[in-house]
Amino acid sequence: NNHTITPSHHTLIDIQFHHTTMSEAAPFPRTARVVLHSLKREDLNGKIGVIQSGEVTNGRQQVYIADSNRAFALKLDNLKYEERAVDSLSAKELQKILKAKGVQADSIEKSDLIAKVRTVTDDGSPVAVAKALAEANAKTTSASASGSAKNQQ
Repeated sequence: NNHTITPSHHTLIDIQFHHTTMSEAAPFPRTARVVLHSLKREDLNGKIGVIQSGEVTNGRQQVYIADSNRAFALKLDNLKYEERAVDSLSAKELQKILKAKGVQADSIEKSDLIAKVRTVTDDGSPVAVAKALAEANAKTTSASASGSAKNQQ
C-alpha cells in the first residue's frame, strides 16, 4: 500500500506539469499587441504592450508599454494577445492575414474578406484573429527588412 498517491502529492504533480507546459509557450511575433496579466507589479496588469524582440531570453520578451514610455522584459506566461474581433479589422488587415495564410483574396468586398478570414482563424476567434494579424504583420515587417538589407548591399 506504499503506492497510494495522496491528494497533496497529486496537486504537486499538477502544478509541476502546468508550469512545464506554460514555460514552453511560443514567442510572440515582433510588433504583436499584447495584454499584460498576472504580474507582481499590479499597476502593469491590463496594460497594452507591443512586442519589441523576436527572440526569447530567459523565458522573457521585450515589451514596450506606451503608458509607461519604457520597455520591460516580461515572461511569456504574463502575456496574451490583445483580442481583435474579425469585423473590427480593416480590409487591408484582412487581406494581409489571408496573404500570410496563403489564401487567395480576389474580392475587395470587406464581407467576403471577413468570411475568408473566419475560415483560417478558428471561426474568427478574437485571440486567433489577433495572432494571425500579428504573424502577418511580422512577415511583412521581416520581408521589408530583408528587402531593404538587399538594397543596401
